[in-house]
Amino acid sequence: MSDKNTVSHDYMSDKKNFADIWNYYIHGGRQVIKPEDLVDKDPVEEAVMKKFKTIVTAQKYRDILKGVTIKSDGRRVYAILGIENQSDIHYAMPVRNSLYDALDYAAQVTEIARQNRKAKKAKNSAEFLSGFTEKDKLIPVITLVINWGDKKWDGPVSLLEMMDDLDPDLAPFVNDYRINLVDPHTIEDFDKFTTELGDVFEFIRRQNSDKDLQAMLDKKGPNWGLAPESVNVINTFTGAKISLDDKEGDKIIMCKGIEMMIEEGRKEGRKEGRKEGRKEALKEGIEGAVNILRGLGQSDEEIAAAICRQFDLKPEEAKKYM
Repeated sequence: MSDKNTVSHDYMSDKKNFADIWNYYIHGGRQVIKPEDLVDKDPVEEAVMKKFKTIVTAQKYRDILKGVTIKSDGRRVYAILGIENQSDIHYAMPVRNSLYDALDYAAQVTEIARQNRKAKKAKNSAEFLSGFTEKDKLIPVITLVINWGDKKWDGPVSLLEMMDDLDPDLAPFVNDYRINLVDPHTIEDFDKFTTELGDVFEFIRRQNSDKDLQAMLDKKGPNWGLAPESVNVINTFTGAKISLDDKEGDKIIMCKGIEMMIEEGRKEGRKEGRKEGRKEALKEGIEGAVNILRGLGQSDEEIAAAICRQFDLKPEEAKKYM
């Protein structure tokens, strides 16, 4: 099994997939962000903070960070877009993401201040002190969390959700921070994706239901194929074992792999059913023996000893039937 962090990072670093998920999340599927307009950014963020008169360097690593010029409605807006891939639910994600975004803004202020001081742009003591002039502006930073796990995200999506019994008088003064989340388990409009990312997300959502997988297969048709990297993501995050050898051209045909998954699920279900059936039959046999021995006037101690011998039970197991 491939490393989940590496697989999700490589898959979402692809500019087509990166643009696709942002177009889905921000623009409802409209193709506004173009892959060719994306520029890789350094995902390592550094901030120097003064704490207890000691200089502490905090270094945090984002999964993926890209800059983009968004051209929409006759406007051109530059933004910094980050992605955090989560294979497991992170119950402190609002704090983690708020730190990432704050570090990005702090880095922008530091760089602008450096340039301003170099150009001697400060007009007064206030601008000189901050290094930031009244005309300087920041570039918006947006972070998107992707839930790759096998269950719906049940963690907090805002900073306020992480606080307990917040005093109503304080609440209006506590700044909230909400995470942006793409959770395949809540998506209904998979057709708004233009890359195979939509199929990958839909598979993640349907993975726990043979009925849903069969319905997906029926909808896609027998010739439905995905690129090896998409199948690798599916195998990594769902535990599927779809062979990468069943190829037609450069695509993996999904039909055979999914049908094998469904059949394996049925076999496992039948196996569990037989196991439960044997347990139930054993239980009925022991209870029947206990009733017969009681009818013969035997004591609990005698009955317990008898069913231990007859059904190969331990004394503590026999007590359950007394």
